[in-house]
Amino acid sequence: MMIQDKETLRTEIRAAMRKTEALDLWTNLPVDPMAHDACHGIDALLTANKSLLSQARALGVALPDESNEQAQALFHTLFTERPPLSGAAMRVLLSLERMGMHLGTRDMSAIGERIGEKSPEERMEWILELANLKSVACVLDPFTVGANGLLEKHAKGALSPKLLPALTVEALQNALAHETPLHSPEGELEYDRHGTHLFKIAELLVKWSSHFKARFVRASWPREALVQDMLMRFAVLPVCEEHGMPLAMELSDCEAELEKQFAWVWEALRRSAGLRFVLAARGGRTAEALLARKAQPMGERIFPVLATEKCMARKALDAAGTAAMPFASGAGVLEQTIGDWVEARREISQAMYDRYLPLVKMGWAIHKEEIETDTDFLLGGNWENFSKRM
Repeated sequence: MMIQDKETLRTEIRAAMRKTEALDLWTNLPVDPMAHDACHGIDALLTANKSLLSQARALGVALPDESNEQAQALFHTLFTERPPLSGAAMRVLLSLERMGMHLGTRDMSAIGERIGEKSPEERMEWILELANLKSVACVLDPFTVGANGLLEKHAKGALSPKLLPALTVEALQNALAHETPLHSPEGELEYDRHGTHLFKIAELLVKWSSHFKARFVRASWPREALVQDMLMRFAVLPVCEEHGMPLAMELSDCEAELEKQFAWVWEALRRSAGLRFVLAARGGRTAEALLARKAQPMGERIFPVLATEKCMARKALDAAGTAAMPFASGAGVLEQTIGDWVEARREISQAMYDRYLPLVKMGWAIHKEEIETDTDFLLGGNWENFSKRM
């Protein structure tokens, strides 16, 4: 089907966006979010939102410590007493509406009861369905106390297959920075100056990666201390290279830090032809700098993820076509993904329309199948191609 007018173009883009499930590649959710009260539920949707908390404090509101009371106070102050005009408030309302809340009543109690009737497993599948997500990347840290419990849940099939585990070594990085004990699933690791513990760490990363079928490793930027650099150079980077897993890291919004981070990445890419990176940008200026680096030599080994509050589809399309991921929620609460992705899909749809329309006006043939292919790329297909490429 060839598209020749703008109304058909808009209709086909919206249709493709509705039927295509997305991948949320960058969240701050643990691999078992339903086991943590702070990672799911209506109360957490409100109380874990830094923007809402900041707005309430700016109004001089004294918030209670207890989670349910704090959520009620936030909703009363920012949604009931005044119109919820902020972007953060709007995304919360989008989540509540999709979950069945009648917004005209301004009453959260009914939706809370409805959610409470579902089992944790049912709630998770329901939320991901409402967000129209096929998969959500969650952080899996093998080097924390209690990590073996995740192995047991996985063996029993108690973890959702829609959760994409991203191995992380952030607990190890923090332990090295503060000179605290190094935990592993097999007991406490003994730090030694000859680096024997690094080989053990590498073995555990490979083992857990294979067990959970992890597709990438996530880490914080190494600090100045030598032991931090040793962890990255002799454990994390070799595992990523040898087993084809990109290393995922979040870029700083500070310009000076950002340049240091890019320099570190480029040096790692220069030393090893097999390394690849997933780099996440939160701020707009950081996203622009990341997209610019994508076009540089060795940039084909970088996958840009724009994990911003505001979808940046226009900038992504301008700079990288369909080779970048224009949105990832960065969600720390499961229900947050609903409103975030409702809004993001609208932005991506509009950006696609704005880029296709001049082509249609010039007489360039746009086919329905091409729109569907591009939509699939922008919502996760580009990541699938990148992650499989060696």
